[in-house]
Amino acid sequence: MWYPMERKVKTSMKRTRRKRNNTSCNRGIVTVFGIAALTVAIILTLGFRLHIVQRYLLSVRERSLDNHYVDHLKGVPYSAPRYNGIDVSHNNGYILWDSVAKDPRIEFVYIKASQGSKTLDERYGQNVRGAQRHNIAVGAYHYFTTAPVSAQLDNFTRQLDRFDLDLRPVVDIEHDDFEQWTDSQLQDSLSLFVKLLEDRYGCSPIVYSYHDFYQHRLSPHFRPRLLWIARYNGQTQSAGDYPCQLRQYTQHGHIRGIGEYVDLNRFVGSTTLKALHRNR
Repeated sequence: MWYPMERKVKTSMKRTRRKRNNTSCNRGIVTVFGIAALTVAIILTLGFRLHIVQRYLLSVRERSLDNHYVDHLKGVPYSAPRYNGIDVSHNNGYILWDSVAKDPRIEFVYIKASQGSKTLDERYGQNVRGAQRHNIAVGAYHYFTTAPVSAQLDNFTRQLDRFDLDLRPVVDIEHDDFEQWTDSQLQDSLSLFVKLLEDRYGCSPIVYSYHDFYQHRLSPHFRPRLLWIARYNGQTQSAGDYPCQLRQYTQHGHIRGIGEYVDLNRFVGSTTLKALHRNR
């Protein structure tokens, strides 16, 4: 036998237990969200600090470079003035940008910034500052690999954002890394990278590739707005069935101020420097 008062006490105890359980549950949820938020904050902080450390190490590396100009091409005739611009990387050594700027044929320079998801060109900052100091229109290029697109984008944009560049970014895609990829994998990955660059900077990037590689692996399904083709023989107005705007016509150019062979490029058709500018 039990009495109404006993029933009330038991009911009250049940309610108290429910409240305690709900309170414990809520505290558990708050704790989980708190830990998650703290974890995210730590990751972001570490990522920011890692970025600062990378910048510092890069600046140290740039200051430690051998900055003595050596002309390894003494006696080699200078190239005929058929070019409109050059592209350079650390492979070209220390460059005398004051001498390069005196060449009236050079309207632009593209400078290697990065490669894949981790590699940075050690002379990128030095080359950008030198070219800008002498009023040459400057752009940067990224050597595309099979690394994840998001990691490559992060690697490239960190370099791009170090300077206020004049020209559209360039994606350099060559045959070296892609033997194991299908055409669809290659085209989809490159398309995503190009789209992410366009979304970030508000302009279509230029795609650089060798004539045969573009024709056999990318065309006709992948069609960038602006195409830069490397072809060292014959006349090139197009890559397969698609017109190009720039042509790299030799890897063995020799100009004043650069002591190694340099890539020489010229506009195709009616293309002018204006087409390469970011704000076009």
